[in-house]
Amino acid sequence: CDMVGFHCYSDEPDTGINIWAVNELRKIMKKYGDDRKLIFLGEGWGPKRELRTVPRVSPYVPPSVAEIEAMRQFLVNGWNNICNRSNDYDPEWIYGVLFFTLSDNWGFDYSHFYNGGLIDFWGNPKDDLLLLFPGDQLTISNSGFEYNHPGKTQGPAPWWQTKPEMPPDCCAVDASIRRAGLRSQRLVVTADTNEVAVTQNTAKGSIKPGETYTFAAWVKTDELVRGELQGARLRIRFLDKQGTVLGSGAWSKGLDGTHDWTLLTVTATAPTNAEMMKLECNVRGISGTAWFDDCSVSVGASVGKGSVEGYVLTPENMPVSGAVVVASPTGATATTDGTGRFLITDLLPGVYDLTAHADGFSKKTVSKVVVAPGRTSVAGLQLQPTTPGAPTNIEVQSCGVSGVLKISWDPPTSGAESYRIYRSVNAGSLGEIIADNLKERVFYDENLSDFQTYFYTVRAINEGKESQNTNSYPGVPIGGATLPIYDTNAEPDWANDAPIHGQTFIAPRSGSIVSATCVLANSEPPNNRNVTFSIHEGGPGGQQIGPTKTVTCYFNEIGTAQWSAGEVPVQAGKTYYLRLVLDKHAAIYRTKTDVIAGGQYFMNDEPYPSNSDIWSTISLAETKPLDILNVNAKETGHGEVEITWHTTAPATSQVIYGKDTVHGLSTLVDNTLTAEHKMTLKGLAPGTYHFCVKSTRPGLPDAVSLDYKFTVTKNAPQ
Repeated sequence: CDMVGFHCYSDEPDTGINIWAVNELRKIMKKYGDDRKLIFLGEGWGPKRELRTVPRVSPYVPPSVAEIEAMRQFLVNGWNNICNRSNDYDPEWIYGVLFFTLSDNWGFDYSHFYNGGLIDFWGNPKDDLLLLFPGDQLTISNSGFEYNHPGKTQGPAPWWQTKPEMPPDCCAVDASIRRAGLRSQRLVVTADTNEVAVTQNTAKGSIKPGETYTFAAWVKTDELVRGELQGARLRIRFLDKQGTVLGSGAWSKGLDGTHDWTLLTVTATAPTNAEMMKLECNVRGISGTAWFDDCSVSVGASVGKGSVEGYVLTPENMPVSGAVVVASPTGATATTDGTGRFLITDLLPGVYDLTAHADGFSKKTVSKVVVAPGRTSVAGLQLQPTTPGAPTNIEVQSCGVSGVLKISWDPPTSGAESYRIYRSVNAGSLGEIIADNLKERVFYDENLSDFQTYFYTVRAINEGKESQNTNSYPGVPIGGATLPIYDTNAEPDWANDAPIHGQTFIAPRSGSIVSATCVLANSEPPNNRNVTFSIHEGGPGGQQIGPTKTVTCYFNEIGTAQWSAGEVPVQAGKTYYLRLVLDKHAAIYRTKTDVIAGGQYFMNDEPYPSNSDIWSTISLAETKPLDILNVNAKETGHGEVEITWHTTAPATSQVIYGKDTVHGLSTLVDNTLTAEHKMTLKGLAPGTYHFCVKSTRPGLPDAVSLDYKFTVTKNAPQ
């Protein structure tokens, strides 16, 4: 497997995630050699049911302010704890998170909680928990308008409201124009509709009378004609605990014409009895468009600023000092210290992209880092060296197939885009390139000469640069080698109806026994007798491995038992026992037969069998596994994607796909055996899909690829 799935629920609000259990899982993985694998948090990061400290009255009653705040803080704590490196925990272990909380008692249709996961109720990916809950209790949900209901083309973003009388086409979430992140809120005024607005209330009890607050947002306008009106503006109004408006509130300055993203702010002081604020993005005019993005609310008479800190590390978690980190779109920078740490301060609220670059490393960008007033966000960047490290665990193996060697390896500790293989017949010589631009970590070198030694060097390629490892690894192709063995105690017991013969042997290499042969004859009619073959571990009386085979032998003929590949696995250097049970009156044939020598495994110095010997051979074959290579996906039409791949032997074809890694959909199996596979998926809706391919071949284990992705951009024809 490529990762481990895990549920990390916790009932401790201070942690918000069961870090202890994650660490224990990691220890177990390390014990069994899986410490290089990733952990996928399939569920968790939220309470199993209700928070113990805030019991729910009913799943059908909207949550109270206290309940909302308790849940929000629980999630923020989980986010902070899982993103921060500690002595026994590394955030790089985590591949992703499906859900923080899915408690049915919270539902998905209340003002603050649609669904608390990185993937929302409709399957849309969420980008950052802090986009929903960016600060303390004084907060704006969906402040960057990042989230929208799938398929919804009109109206306000979730958590924002409009007036019922406003035409729906005057308001929409816009994915094509945004200051940062994924989306913005677009408002359009016309001669018929000269005022459009979206609003959101802060939580009850989130403000204090007499305190000053600042509401800010980034605004962009296009040909906005306001006439006698005010253009694009922000507004603060105060409400009491019953929701009654207190006074007229305050407005920001107006923006009209055509302007790129401009920060607007409005400041006001809460009057007596004020418990919450109504924050409004408003456009008044004759015609034109305004976009709003990255809203924030701060305590005080100015826009509260935030910071971003984190570490820049290598894939081995070593610090990269002197790396420059740039926050876009503002261009603010910081340089990492000797520990790889950076800190960028004085950032206005909003969504930023962080880009790190350093000499000798590839540039890396982390998108959608949320900065909220008065908070320090955490972000980590991992830089790949431009000169990749050497591949590891390189193996060159005979496949039991004439003229074929299998070369396999693990990736380097620092990134590789592809791999290149060199081959030579001389040790110490790099030789010629026999394979390049390999994406998979296995290669079969074919059309070689049996019993010739070849030397291989595997190098990693990254951004056109090649790793500099020089070690070569030898391999010798051997096709279907045989191992002659001799019975040392084979004098038949003629009084016994079932004479038993046997011989211990040491397997010269790992693989599968695919045949065992003995030479015998019948001393008298009838001219056929049965011989039963079985293989045992360790010696006589050892546990049998694989099934028993019974073969009928005729006068002066060879009896050969056949096993399928993998039925009788043996390991190099271990002792095994071939057991033969003969019918009554079966005599030993004293002539040696012609067999394939099998190179180094043929024991030429052994004597020919005597009259009392039984002469046998065992054929070992390390079966060439069925591997999947070169998986590709290409959009070929409206709602159509073509999937292609290659297998190392002719096999069946099937594609398994779906909206996530669970897949859930599949094509019918094409039972045509082929090494070049092509299947077309049709009727797909636009979006991103996960898929893998599967191929099978009789006598071999099924082959299933890794998980891949493709994106459909064109609607299927109706």
